[in-house]
Amino acid sequence: MIEKGIHLLADELEPGAAVTPDELAQAHPLWGLDVQSLAPWVHRRQSFGGEHLDCWTSEAVEIAWPVLVSGPCGSSMDLAWRLAAQNALPPWSSILAVSQQCGRGQTRRHWDSPPGNLYAAWLWPRLPEQWTRLASLLAGYILCKALQVYVPDLRMKWPNDLLHGDAKVGGVLVEERKDLLLVGFGLNLSSAPGPQDMRAGAVAPAGHLSSLGHDFGILGLWLRLITPAYRELERMQAGEPGQFVRSMEELLAWRGSRVRIRETGEGERLGTLIGLSEDGGLRLAEDAGEQVLYSGTIIPL
Repeated sequence: MIEKGIHLLADELEPGAAVTPDELAQAHPLWGLDVQSLAPWVHRRQSFGGEHLDCWTSEAVEIAWPVLVSGPCGSSMDLAWRLAAQNALPPWSSILAVSQQCGRGQTRRHWDSPPGNLYAAWLWPRLPEQWTRLASLLAGYILCKALQVYVPDLRMKWPNDLLHGDAKVGGVLVEERKDLLLVGFGLNLSSAPGPQDMRAGAVAPAGHLSSLGHDFGILGLWLRLITPAYRELERMQAGEPGQFVRSMEELLAWRGSRVRIRETGEGERLGTLIGLSEDGGLRLAEDAGEQVLYSGTIIPL
C-alpha cells in the first residue's frame, strides 16, 4: 500500500492527473502556499501489489496516513475508488484534486470544481452496524466541528450541506462499496458558483470563505482538519448513536424555526424543525403532529 505521507501524483492515472510541485504552485495561489510550506519535494516510487506509482513526496512533515494530491481529474472520488480497488490505499487515506471535470454532490448533481477550492475524498473502513445509517451525518458533523476552529459560525443544513451565514459553502457525500466508505468533502475556499450556475430550485445561495485570511493553503487546511475530525469520530463512536444525534442537533441550521420541506414527488410540508430522530431523520412538528422525514429539502420561512 501507499506509504503514509504527502504525495503529489506524478503518474498519469488519467489524463491530467499527474502534477509536479511547480505545476501545482501555478494552479492557484493557495496551492502555491502549500508547495512552499511543504518543501522540499522528492521524487519517489510507491509500490503496492506488484504495481508502482511515481509521486513527489514532501519531506517537511510526518502524518499518520497517506494524503495524495492529483492534478485536474474526473473526480477525487472516482480516483480514490480506483486506487482502493487496487489495494493501494489503507483506511483513512485521502485524495485531493486540484480541479474536477465530473465532481458530484448528493443525487449525483454536478459540483462546480475550479482550482482554488477543496475537493477531498477520504477513505473510511465500514462503520459498525449501529452507525451505518448515520454515516453521512457523522462525516458532516466531524468535519464541521474541525472546521469551526477557523469558521466559528459554521452550521449544518440537514442532511449534508455546510452553511456560513445563509450561504452554502460546502457539502459532504458518502458512498459505500464492499467493506469501505468514501467520504467526499467539497469546500468553497476561494470561489463559488454564481446564481446562473446554481441548479433550479436551490434554496441557499453559494458562498465561499476567501475572506477568512488564514495563511495556509488548501492542503494545509486539510491537514489541519483530518486529525481532529478523526479524533472526534472516535469520541462519538465510543458513545451511543443517540448521544451523537444530540450533539449533531447543536449544529443544525434552523432548529426551532418554521420551515417548509420540499419532498421529491410528494409536495411540501410545513412545520417547526424540532431536531433529529435516533436514526438521523428530520423531526418536523406539524399541526397534525410530529413527522420524521428521511429525504427532502429544507426551506426556511
